[in-house]
Amino acid sequence: ILLPTPSIPSLPTLPKSHLLAPLLPVLSTYGGGYFMVRRLSLSLPLAYLRFSISHAIGDGESRDKAAIDFATGLVHGGRFAEARELLGRCREGGAREAAEAFARRVEER
Repeated sequence: ILLPTPSIPSLPTLPKSHLLAPLLPVLSTYGGGYFMVRRLSLSLPLAYLRFSISHAIGDGESRDKAAIDFATGLVHGGRFAEARELLGRCREGGAREAAEAFARRVEER
């Protein structure tokens, strides 16, 4: 899957009440997590879409979670440098640190 790494400046801004906002929980369920991340052809586009919608409606927390899911998928796909770059743009926190540790472990193998 050759999706670009999410780029924050290129995305439009929408109001938080936008009709796309209710899609975030659905995309979160299917675009992240342990089970779906194994199917990169499905999970990466869904995580990318979730990232785009979250950024567009200004939901920084959801955007960071989507970026972490996307980065985890990149790690599973062997795209370590892109995953590290994306994680570096996320806010500090336990999920980011866990994803970074996971990337290091997988890359060392």
